[in-house]
Amino acid sequence: FAESEDRELIEAAERLYVREKGWVDWRAREGLAERLPRMREFARGLAWLRANEPERHTRLARAVRRYRRRLALLGAGDADVPPRYGALRVARFITRQGLVLGLGFPLGVLGGALWYPVYRLPRLALTLVRLDYEAVATYKLVTAVLATPLVYAFWLWVAWDFAGTPGVGVAAPVLPVLGLVALAWTGRWRRAQEDARLFLRVLLHPRQRDRLAAQRAALVAEFDAVARDLAASDAAAARSMPVAGA
Repeated sequence: FAESEDRELIEAAERLYVREKGWVDWRAREGLAERLPRMREFARGLAWLRANEPERHTRLARAVRRYRRRLALLGAGDADVPPRYGALRVARFITRQGLVLGLGFPLGVLGGALWYPVYRLPRLALTLVRLDYEAVATYKLVTAVLATPLVYAFWLWVAWDFAGTPGVGVAAPVLPVLGLVALAWTGRWRRAQEDARLFLRVLLHPRQRDRLAAQRAALVAEFDAVARDLAASDAAAARSMPVAGA
């Protein structure tokens, strides 16, 4: 729904806008389903700006790219940098993440060990096949999808070999649950690491955080101005349309 060169700009613009407005938590990672309607609105606004005020579009695009580069220097990943880290917020983060990761660790490790071949086989297969960069992700996905039932069948066979039919009856529902727990635990662990590294970088580079906050406020003000101009343009176009039956 947007020109290819605008796609990264739209994603970055929507992400920083909703956080500055307080609609989404600073470190939240939303799914595409939640973001897509907002991204469509940004795409519409930027398309209008490109068509009607190309120089303004270029300036805005450059400003967003500068913001993304500064964000990358702090290692913010897919989320954003909070304007400040309060002591209570940090304490809640440590407590919550520590409890969840600690309690989930045994099941996460067990599930990761049982389903490790599904993670590893696509990477081993890539060492045997030369592919274009664009095809790597698809190849890994297809290999993982094919490997999953094979690994599942293997562990069911092991359960049957050790405990017969009752072992299979237990393993059949438990194996998928352990795999999902391992995925959830690994994702949370990676996000916790990213958040912790970001927190330390912000402590060491507070000026970068302040510059991001200033850039973000300026960009949001410009996005709001574009939205107002687009609404005025739509209203003017509606007034100029002939009335049926006139």
